[in-house]
Amino acid sequence: MAESASQAVDNRVLVVDDQSTARAILREILQSLGYEVVEAADAGTAIEHIRDSTFCLVTLDIIMPQSSGLDVLRFARSRYTYSELPIIVVSIKDQSADVVEALTLGANDYVTKPIDHEVLTARIHTHLSRWHSENALRLASQKLESRVIARTADLELSNCALRSEIDERLKAEEALRKYYQMSNSASDMLTFVDTGYRYVAVNQTFLQTLRLAHDEVIGKHMAEVFGRALFEAELQPKIDLSLHGARVAAQLEMELPTKGRRYVDMRFDPHRDEQDKVTGVVVNARDVTERQQADNALRALARNTAHKDTRSFVETCLQSLVATYAADYAYVSVFGEARDTLQTLAVWNGESSSRSLSYVLQGTPCADVIRQSTLLVEHNVADAYPAFADFLDWSPDSYFGHVLRSQENEALGVVAVVHSQSMKLNPSTRSVLETFASRIALELERSRALQDSERALSLHRATLESTGSGILVIANDGKIVSFNQQFLDMWSISNERIEGFMEDHEAVIAFVAHQLLDPQGYVERTHKVYARRHENSQDILRFKDGRIFERRSKPYRLGGEIVGRVVNFQDVTERVHAERQLEDYRNNLEDLVQSRTSELEAAYNEIASFSYSVSHDLRAPLRSIDGFSKLMLEDYGQQLDDNARVYLERIRAASQHMGELIDDVLLLSRLSRRELDVQEVDLVGVAREVFHNLTESEPKRSAEFLAPDCLSATGDPHLLRILLENLLGNAWKYSRKRNAARIELNVQTDDSGRLMYFVRDNGVGFDMRYVEKLFQPFQRLHSVTEFEGTGIGLATVAQIVRRHGGQVKAEGQLNVGATVYFTLPGRQLDHAAAG
Repeated sequence: MAESASQAVDNRVLVVDDQSTARAILREILQSLGYEVVEAADAGTAIEHIRDSTFCLVTLDIIMPQSSGLDVLRFARSRYTYSELPIIVVSIKDQSADVVEALTLGANDYVTKPIDHEVLTARIHTHLSRWHSENALRLASQKLESRVIARTADLELSNCALRSEIDERLKAEEALRKYYQMSNSASDMLTFVDTGYRYVAVNQTFLQTLRLAHDEVIGKHMAEVFGRALFEAELQPKIDLSLHGARVAAQLEMELPTKGRRYVDMRFDPHRDEQDKVTGVVVNARDVTERQQADNALRALARNTAHKDTRSFVETCLQSLVATYAADYAYVSVFGEARDTLQTLAVWNGESSSRSLSYVLQGTPCADVIRQSTLLVEHNVADAYPAFADFLDWSPDSYFGHVLRSQENEALGVVAVVHSQSMKLNPSTRSVLETFASRIALELERSRALQDSERALSLHRATLESTGSGILVIANDGKIVSFNQQFLDMWSISNERIEGFMEDHEAVIAFVAHQLLDPQGYVERTHKVYARRHENSQDILRFKDGRIFERRSKPYRLGGEIVGRVVNFQDVTERVHAERQLEDYRNNLEDLVQSRTSELEAAYNEIASFSYSVSHDLRAPLRSIDGFSKLMLEDYGQQLDDNARVYLERIRAASQHMGELIDDVLLLSRLSRRELDVQEVDLVGVAREVFHNLTESEPKRSAEFLAPDCLSATGDPHLLRILLENLLGNAWKYSRKRNAARIELNVQTDDSGRLMYFVRDNGVGFDMRYVEKLFQPFQRLHSVTEFEGTGIGLATVAQIVRRHGGQVKAEGQLNVGATVYFTLPGRQLDHAAAG
């Protein structure tokens, strides 16, 4: 039963981690090795397990809620059953100071997160193998002692007590010696010392390390082996404590013949007989020099790199690396603007920092480091990378480098140590460079983030100062975080006074309220706004001096959390006064519209009266002139000579022309008064009717009319007919001299996508210098004798287009032709022929 319980203890592991994912990874690894796993998500639960149960191994996270994993470590080491139990610390990479403290408190090893399955498996296997070996040693010793007791009892019963006891003691010591001889394969130095400080048994590792023969040690006093000074100062006090029943652990610095000055971890365990009497001490010694050097390097990193700028920080790290690896050089290189080159940020040559260098990545060990994350070349690195050796001119023989990676796993550069001799590593020294690489990468990212933050802060300050509004940023506790100069100017606050307001927001509220017409309302609204942290706000502040400010505020978020409030003050005095004037104007607009309507009606009545006068008062004399001239020609034409008859004909033509002018003027005046009857109009159908009438008026003329099959527009049908009669009439008239006249009606779009209708001809055209005269009444570019007309046609076209809300323009070239464009904004293109 006892053996079964012991096996259960030997097979049970305690996993302490507040992250369920990490516990699941550790559980999977340990169960795959055949161990039973007990989990604890916090320090309190872990301490309860340690108090109530026994385990063969503990994996311990440092950073946990409520209590640190270091408290669990202290509690475990304070208990006898856990004083030598393997404890492995699991830590994130940037917790180097905590890792150092954990190792100081007695942790056997540490593994960084994210967890490397193979590394953790190897370390667990190593520590558990050692623990099982030591546990087996203790059990074997206890069994052997039991056998000695039983044998001694038998001998005493046989009246050979003393002699038998001596014989059995000798046999026991011999058995113990044989056991230690069986432990010769162990890497630790194992010895057994009796109560007189003399060696009873030693293993082969102890003899090889001290370069002593077996006979030179067995039966010798410890002072003879290690020297009187070391024995009395360090070894004897600890042996004495152990002989009194205490388990003692210590680290000593001593001279070893095979290795020189080394750090040695020593453990002193009392050895008891069947009466529980201490008969000697089992001493376990382990060379931990490399681990101690790694610990010293980590402590130096934590101690010497605080409050340094990036370059000084990196130089300090390189200096520590050179000392840790006893190397000639160490350097940090980062990517330049191009990813195919590296720039050394710092190079330490063993004595000082040398100048920065730039080099091509290809052909150097740095390229393999970036691809593989880490690279060790134990010797002949110059032969493997000749370009690298030529570049550095260091005559290197060995190289050890590790990639620098960001939190997003982006390669930033390389940290490496270089030695002119061969470089050998062990697990402790290998992990040091990885720790330094993680810390340097974090510093590079911190430096880059700081630069970005400074640029963003500069831009933020420039933005605040460039705005025309007063900006005030206040934290949740009421303290002023930031403000711009415009805020100080708007509220007439001096720089000295704002310093007094920085820590007292209530003083700011009181200062503002004193200047306002409604101070109590302002104070109540302000407190309500700050109580509703998630809401935006807007209100108007009216000053005693007549100024009016608009105040807007909204939550200030940082990382998704509301940490304060941004308040925007804008002087809207002029805008409010303008709005008030506009409101007054709107209130009086109805009266103004009625007045203007009456004026327009009066103007229309005057125009109607004028039209009536023109129509009746002017037409009567013209009819008389034309009529009497006609009678004279008919009654007295035979009596008149040729000149008189020509004069009378010219009088008649002038009066008829004057009648046409009156008709056109009346038409033009009626266009502005006529109410529009807007509907869909078939422009092509109307245009073909107009063109047909033109060809019947001059049947002997030959002209081609071009138009799409379907082209419609939205407008007044009567006015659009008048528009086409004038445009097509002009085109017919001014192309009269062409043997093959061509007139076209179509539509196109301008650069903005607007539809533009046009009428084009290949007639006499016009000089573009006089284009502005075309759409003015009575402005003609050709004489009446050359081309008939009144000069009203294009003015009528312009008036019709304007009534429809459109625009009109003309283009022309002498003896080439002319084009008149017009728009009808209410029209959408239905069908238009190509070309």
